[in-house]
Amino acid sequence: MNYMMLSAEYARLFDELEASSGVLTPEIEAYMDSIGARTIGALFSLQDLREEAAMAITAIKDKISAWSDKIDRLTKTGERLKDIQINLMDAAGQKTMTNGVYKITRTVNPIKVVIEDDTLIPVRYLIGEVKLPLSEVQALKQYFPDIVEKISIDKKQISDLYKTGGVEVPGCTYVRDANVKVS
Repeated sequence: MNYMMLSAEYARLFDELEASSGVLTPEIEAYMDSIGARTIGALFSLQDLREEAAMAITAIKDKISAWSDKIDRLTKTGERLKDIQINLMDAAGQKTMTNGVYKITRTVNPIKVVIEDDTLIPVRYLIGEVKLPLSEVQALKQYFPDIVEKISIDKKQISDLYKTGGVEVPGCTYVRDANVKVS
């Protein structure tokens, strides 16, 4: 059997394994038997396939990384362009502008809590969580039904306090980002 024919047989095997997400179906096993892919002689040919798969994975991961970087750059560019639009509308003293294609309205986003120093946040706004074996958690649940696993900050409660009563919590700033709405 020549190398080209062997290569084609293993390429087909590779394609079938890829199509089945690596699952050895009865059809794939029958094909492997027909080309002798489950013999000691196939050991190195199978390694070639594994290396091809590893190289394909690396190439795909590189492309994903490059596209992810591009998405990040375009997102930042979009944010900078939005800031320029806001500045232009502020300079013109306009809340809404239209040109027949776009109607752009300057808006203000809802309040967003930004934690600047979590050590200043009062304990009543902290959510404590404990990590224990499940059997111990179940035993403690009868005494402490709200046991959880980690500490986090209740931003919703802090935000609601500020929205409803203007109460500011130490360690937080209250941000209202400008925005534009295009219709």
